[in-house]
Amino acid sequence: HFCRHKPLLEKMECILEYGDTETVSDLGTDVFHEREKKGIFARAGANEDDPSSPKSSKVDINVVRNHFHSLPLKGRSEEILFLRSAFDRVLDEHNSEVVFVEGQAGAGKSVYVESLRNYATDKSGWFVAGKFDQCQTVPYSALAEALSDLIDLLQQHDDHEKVRSQLAGHLRPRDVRTLSVLIPNIREFMQVPEKDVSESRTEITSPSVLQLQLALRRFLHIVARPCHPIVLFFDDLHFAEDDSVDVVESLLADEMSRSLLIVCSYRANEFDSSRLECHLDKHIVSMRALTVADVKGVILEVFPRCAGNATDLAEVVHRKTHGNAYSVTEFIELLFEKGFLEVNSDRTLTWNLNLILDATDVADSVAELLKGKIRRLSSPCQMVLQIAAACLGHRFYVPLLELVVTAAGLPRNAYKKALQIAEYECLIERFGGGAFAKFSHDKIQQAASDTIEEEGRERLHLNVGRIVLSSLEQFGNAMKVNLKLLAAQNMSVASDSLTSDKEKIALVVLNLEAAKLLRSRCAYAKAAGLLRVASTIAPETMWRHEHYETAVDLFSTLAELEVALCKHDRCRSAIKMVKQHASSQDDKLRVYMTDVKNYIAESRFEDAIEAAGVYIRALGVRFPSKVSKLSLAAEVIRTKLRLRGRSDEDIRALPTMTDKSVLHIMELLNNIVVSGYWISDHDIITLAGLRMLQETLVHGLSSEGLYGLGVFAIVESSLQRIGSAKRYGILACSLWPEVRCPSSSVESRFRSGVTQLVTHLFTPLPECLLEYKIAHTAAMDAADYFNAFSAILGETSCNLYCKEKPLYAITEDLDNACKQYESFGVTYQIVTICYLWQFMLNVSGCGEGNPTNMQGGYAIDKIDEYNPNEEMTKTLKTYQVLNKFIICYYFESWDYIREKMSEYEKIIGATFTVTQPSVYQTQLIMVLAALRIYEQTGKRRYLRAARGSMKVLSKLHGKQCPNARSPLLIASAEFARVVPAQKLTVAALEAKLLAALAEAKKASWFDHYVVLERLVDLFYGKDDFVLARSYLDDLFDVCDEWGAFALGSHLEEKYYAILH
Repeated sequence: HFCRHKPLLEKMECILEYGDTETVSDLGTDVFHEREKKGIFARAGANEDDPSSPKSSKVDINVVRNHFHSLPLKGRSEEILFLRSAFDRVLDEHNSEVVFVEGQAGAGKSVYVESLRNYATDKSGWFVAGKFDQCQTVPYSALAEALSDLIDLLQQHDDHEKVRSQLAGHLRPRDVRTLSVLIPNIREFMQVPEKDVSESRTEITSPSVLQLQLALRRFLHIVARPCHPIVLFFDDLHFAEDDSVDVVESLLADEMSRSLLIVCSYRANEFDSSRLECHLDKHIVSMRALTVADVKGVILEVFPRCAGNATDLAEVVHRKTHGNAYSVTEFIELLFEKGFLEVNSDRTLTWNLNLILDATDVADSVAELLKGKIRRLSSPCQMVLQIAAACLGHRFYVPLLELVVTAAGLPRNAYKKALQIAEYECLIERFGGGAFAKFSHDKIQQAASDTIEEEGRERLHLNVGRIVLSSLEQFGNAMKVNLKLLAAQNMSVASDSLTSDKEKIALVVLNLEAAKLLRSRCAYAKAAGLLRVASTIAPETMWRHEHYETAVDLFSTLAELEVALCKHDRCRSAIKMVKQHASSQDDKLRVYMTDVKNYIAESRFEDAIEAAGVYIRALGVRFPSKVSKLSLAAEVIRTKLRLRGRSDEDIRALPTMTDKSVLHIMELLNNIVVSGYWISDHDIITLAGLRMLQETLVHGLSSEGLYGLGVFAIVESSLQRIGSAKRYGILACSLWPEVRCPSSSVESRFRSGVTQLVTHLFTPLPECLLEYKIAHTAAMDAADYFNAFSAILGETSCNLYCKEKPLYAITEDLDNACKQYESFGVTYQIVTICYLWQFMLNVSGCGEGNPTNMQGGYAIDKIDEYNPNEEMTKTLKTYQVLNKFIICYYFESWDYIREKMSEYEKIIGATFTVTQPSVYQTQLIMVLAALRIYEQTGKRRYLRAARGSMKVLSKLHGKQCPNARSPLLIASAEFARVVPAQKLTVAALEAKLLAALAEAKKASWFDHYVVLERLVDLFYGKDDFVLARSYLDDLFDVCDEWGAFALGSHLEEKYYAILH
């Protein structure tokens, strides 16, 4: 039934496999003829049988079309100037802007934006464009088209080696792999062998849309330069699939971008740009209808000599077309075809106005006008256009179209003639040497598709899908993948017409394979769409016969895609199907993992912990439903017993964990740790972490097991067993490079959740900053923005507690990070750091009103904006108390400190607070604040609180923690000043403070500040104003260098007597 066309297909093989474009001339280009353009008037004696010869007009219609191509720009001088001004701003100010161009179909949006191409090119700009396909046959079609052209421009430019070097320095290998999904020619430009890319892909999971967004941002940050600003034009955004819209939105929200002008056009009645989150300067251009004067102007440009009043003709044309630019062109053509417009022998345009008014009936829309035009074509030509428009897409491979239509019964000669007519009528345009074609306008494609009878539409899609699928083996490998996706999409449209279980199962298998291919290309929404169709038609018998594994794979994969798309209810429905029908626990493992991740994606962390516990118990492992202090103590003892007698070398010699069930248990435990972290449930974190370590000691090393080893180090640190904490922390960090981690998300959690909590025990804080950068890189590689932001928060805290950056620089970094991560949807984490953010603003003098007020500031307003849930509110209260207590100590608000002393003591004594890099400052502040309140009240409970924190600092210092020395010396001097039994002479106390000062200068701004403040107080109390003023001047210098300008103002008030 199908025509094979072997000679033709052999040539196609040659092109697809070897890129031999010389054979393109044989592939249907015999039907592609260049027309002679000898002016607007047609040749005398034209062959009436030649379809390229005009029938009823004395002018060449195609030349008329070419002249009318500029019609959409008539009367738009202001709009053109506005678009050019936007480009000039990008060029001169090196910023980025967005222009949305909206209008009705046929208003001339594309022509208007394209008018910027030459202007931008003349000013060293790069203009690239991509058009979204209403059939959505290819994922990210417009993005791929535009960015592939951008790579070609880079390749041709003189400094391409410099750009390649910069990209190699800033793009990670994973970025190149991810971008190659969207921009295949980036591999050639970056000189990355195809073999390396394909091998790498087998080692990693499919890239996520978030990874693609981030990689694309990094790419554009490098290639968009002040010397070569880029114009990215995305045409027909209303046709874009959800994944593409997400990527475009990510670019619009990237405040770090520079020298980039993004232009998006769309139909105003089919797309709302306000739903896109845009952080760049945004402008909207509305394409109004043409006026009568605009129409008249173009008529006179094309036909300078008119027999009558051109205004009258323009008014009729405008009335019939409502001023729609595309309709005007089509209507003028219609008048020529019907003979209502003619050019006489002296080249004067003539018309009969009454005849035009009475005999022409123009449709109410462009679509109807074009449908009428297509219906006037021959049946073969209609068939060719319908199949291409409905089944192949906006851009299509001409030999594939020939294969399909001839297999459907159209003779080859008829097909060639039909294609020639479609090209002559400017319905399609050939390119790529004639081997490819595209519709001249998206309305033409839509009109051709709309001429298909509804009752035959599904059958057409089904037959085309079957033809394509049956012909796969005749194509090269590069083409097979896209054709398989094309077949799956067409057959899915007709899924309701399938009757037999055999046909349905065949489509399920095809869609599952196609969905996995799409997922590998980051097209999650499109992949989920195919699987939703498959899940709808999948017969119940699949669960009971030889297709059981396919059914499990189908619903498990669908659940994973739905959680990636944040379709939480749909995800649960797919999970429910597997739980109900899967016959073994092993077959349910994937959905167990997905269910927990689904809860985490919803920020339902307590539900995630509960579900993970249920699944762990379902896999035969005891795990408490509730964590008590007794069960936690038992877990610590059990872990210690397993570690007893094991040296570091014994642990290093453990085999690699391979048991599939245990690995899944480890992943569930890891998800419990992650969930516990975000709700500050330190008990569940400890329990799950210790369980991971126990499983590792029994079943072998794994990345999750090293996570557990790190958690054990943290637990030991919280129990003030600093020596043990250092040992296992160093062991976990040193073993990590030796253990192959299959999941980049697990690595990011280890880097951001473990290393930053233990490395400060044996590494100076400035050097710990490197660990945070590594953690951030690992998390960003995994598009794990939760942990990436955690690494930024850790880096912020580390900078606060050392002298690497002043406050304003830290705040600026955090501000930029918040803006960037806000565009990634990381709102929960941004809210949790708002009090720390406000703390820095207040100390630096940017807070509102009273420096100790942690309400109503810029950062705090974010909390109300995001409307935190109950879990988040509980966490926020902890952070509020912690940061306000510290800032109240800075500004000596003793009433609040007395009120919150017990609560603060409880917070800094919690498991994970003790192990944070902030432990040195939080414990020191506890010593200083408690001793000051003890001085004021004489109550010994404050003295006990101070001694408790002093004990923590002493143990840290006793185990050679490099960051504990300065706080311990300061705390020791304060005890010597306050406690009667330890009071020293002024000289001895000065010596003690000077010894602390020597260390504090190297340690942190706060330590330096505190010691100088104590020295000022010491000599001020002894009326030695000279020394007091000297140390006060030093104190002001520290405040200036630190950027703590509000503290400087506070000191001016406190030491007014010394200053004056």
